[in-house]
Amino acid sequence: MVTEKNALLQGISVQEALQKFIYFKNIEVGFSLKSIDAYRSDLNDFIQSVTFLHKKIHLVTQGDLEDYIASLADRGYKTGSVARKMSVLKQFFSFLYLEKYMSQNPAQHLKHPKHKRPLPNSLTLDEIDVLIKHAAQGVFPHNLRFVTLLELVYGSGLRVSELVSMPLSAVSHDRDYTIITGKGNKQRLIPLTQQSKQAIDAYLPYRLFFCNNKDSLFLFPSTGRDGHLTRIRFFQILKSLAASTGIAAEKLNPHNFRHSFATDLLRGGADLKSVQNLLGHQSITTTEIYTHLCYDDIKESLRNHHPLSDEKLLKEKI
Repeated sequence: MVTEKNALLQGISVQEALQKFIYFKNIEVGFSLKSIDAYRSDLNDFIQSVTFLHKKIHLVTQGDLEDYIASLADRGYKTGSVARKMSVLKQFFSFLYLEKYMSQNPAQHLKHPKHKRPLPNSLTLDEIDVLIKHAAQGVFPHNLRFVTLLELVYGSGLRVSELVSMPLSAVSHDRDYTIITGKGNKQRLIPLTQQSKQAIDAYLPYRLFFCNNKDSLFLFPSTGRDGHLTRIRFFQILKSLAASTGIAAEKLNPHNFRHSFATDLLRGGADLKSVQNLLGHQSITTTEIYTHLCYDDIKESLRNHHPLSDEKLLKEKI
């Protein structure tokens, strides 16, 4: 005898399950289109595995999920990517279980791979100074835009997505701060450095040059589909400085400016909570990674200057 519950379990295909989950995340949770696309991409990869096994979604077991997770490592996925895909699977199967499309949750006891977060690859103050000076020597008015981008991304610790999509209304000549809308549509107030304000003032009269003098709501407009400078284009411009500055190309990652911002603040004595707020981190644990870099500075100072350190005693003997 087929019960109502069993009929429900057997009546949904893997594609239907995906669509219901995406609809839930989009309409009820309010995920952005970018997040929805990322979730769909991760789940489609898993669905290909389920389809290959000729298995219905309600019959997937924990063993099936563990085999899939193991296959990701074999395919070259890094620990962080595996952890992200596992998180999506946990949410997906939790949704199906709570909505009674599954009689049990096969992802409930999945264990995340151990993930040791690498330390950020920060730029030094000298390297940042060199980059800004070289940017200023570029072709006019591109040089004004590039200097403004560099001053803002380092001086304010912005995410690159926040930087390139800044609205014109975020900056004003009569105030020394900007309001940024970050992840989860959360706003944060960030003071502007004097260098950033000067760069913005020099750039603003030529801003519309980059969108053929058409009206634009963006601080960094363009004629592209997005209407503003893209992350990829900023990355390309930044990489173009590698040869002339002598700075390693791998260090010229836009996100490294954000790392440098946080590290230099902590080295200068800023408290961790303030840095968390400026970066827009939801959890202070994310911000704490920068304390490891500062801890290395402290150890170096201890070795060089403490009277009982081996290095100090050695120098005195010499």
